[in-house]
Amino acid sequence: MADAIDTTPAPVVHLDDILERQEILFPARKVSLPRALAYSNEADFDPVVAAGLSNGTYATRVITAPPVLIGRLPSGTVLRDRQFLLSIGNSAVGQSYSADPTPAKRHAPQLLADAVADNRPIADLGAECLLLARRGHNTWGHWGADTLAMAASVEAQHRGRFRYAIPQAGDLNFFTAMIQSLAFYGIGLNRLIFLPPHQDYRLRQAWVVTPIWRDSSPHPDALTALRAVPVANKIRPTKIAIMRRDHPHRNIANADKIAAALARHGFHVADLAGMPFAEQVSLFHHARIVFSVLGSGLTGLVHSPDGVSVVAASPSGWTDRYFYALAQHRSGGWADVKGRSMWNASGLLRDAPFEVPVVALEAALATS
Repeated sequence: MADAIDTTPAPVVHLDDILERQEILFPARKVSLPRALAYSNEADFDPVVAAGLSNGTYATRVITAPPVLIGRLPSGTVLRDRQFLLSIGNSAVGQSYSADPTPAKRHAPQLLADAVADNRPIADLGAECLLLARRGHNTWGHWGADTLAMAASVEAQHRGRFRYAIPQAGDLNFFTAMIQSLAFYGIGLNRLIFLPPHQDYRLRQAWVVTPIWRDSSPHPDALTALRAVPVANKIRPTKIAIMRRDHPHRNIANADKIAAALARHGFHVADLAGMPFAEQVSLFHHARIVFSVLGSGLTGLVHSPDGVSVVAASPSGWTDRYFYALAQHRSGGWADVKGRSMWNASGLLRDAPFEVPVVALEAALATS
C-alpha cells in the first residue's frame, strides 16, 4: 500500500509571536478617518455599486492601529524569494507578506508550498540587517507607502543603526527610485545589502518591522516619519496631473482630451517614471489638487499637505481603499471619476484601458 500523502496545510505563525528583542516603534493609536468623498459618478454606471462605495468604502470610520514593533527573527528563518514570504521550519510567517492576518492565514500555506516546490538554492545571509522584502515589492504603491515607511520609521528612532536588505529586482526606473528613496531618508548605498533573485535566503541576524498597514490604513505615526521636508526644487505647481502614460495598465483611452481639459484648469501634467525621487516628493508636497489614475501614482500623497484634494479616475466597478485612506489621513477631499472600461475579457478588468467622461471630470474639479 502506498504511503498516504500529507495534505495538512502548513501552520501559520505571526511576527508578533516570534520576534526576539522586541521594541515598540509606535504605540497603538485610535484614529478617526473622516469621510473624504466629495463627488462620484459611479451611479451613472451602477447605482448599486455606488451605494456600496458611499456607505462602505468611503464612509467615516474609527480604527485602532496596533503597535508597530521592531524585532529580530529567529536565526534560521528563511526568506522565500518567489513570494518574499518568510518561513520557520514548515510554518509560514503570515504577516511577513500581508498587513491583514485573515488573508495571511488563508494564503500563506499555499504560497509556502509553492515556494518550497520551486526547490531554489538557499544562500546564507549572516550579516545583521533589517529586511525590506515583502510581498508586493514590485509595486510602487506598496514600496512607497508601506515598505519605505518601515525604513523611515526605524531611521527616525535608530538613525544609522542598521544595514538594510532589499531585493535586487524590478525594472530600472523602479530600482533607481527605490535606491533614491532610501537615500532621501539617509540610507546610502554603503548600508544596503542586495538580495539577487532566483534563490532563497537563510537569515541569521535579520530584523523586521511588523505591518505599518492594518485594516486598509497606515499607522499615523509611520506617515509622520515618511513626511519629510523636500529639497529645494523649481517645480512647485499647486495643481498636478499624473496621467500614467508610462504604465502598461489602466490607461486613459481618451488621454489627449483629458490632458487638454486639465491644462485648461492650470494643471501641470507629469509622468513619474524616471523622475528623481526628491522631485516627486517636492511635486506632491506643494500640490493642493492632484489628478491621477487610481493606482501607484497616488503614492506621493504621503508627502502631500493637509487638506489636499484628490481627483481619482478609474474604471466603473473597481475601486481601492488604499489610496483613499491616505486622503483621509490628510483630511483631504476625494472625487471619484469613473469611466467605461474597454475590457475585452482578457486579463483583469481593472487593468484595461477606460474612457474618462469629460463632463464628469469637470464636475469633479468643481468640487476640489
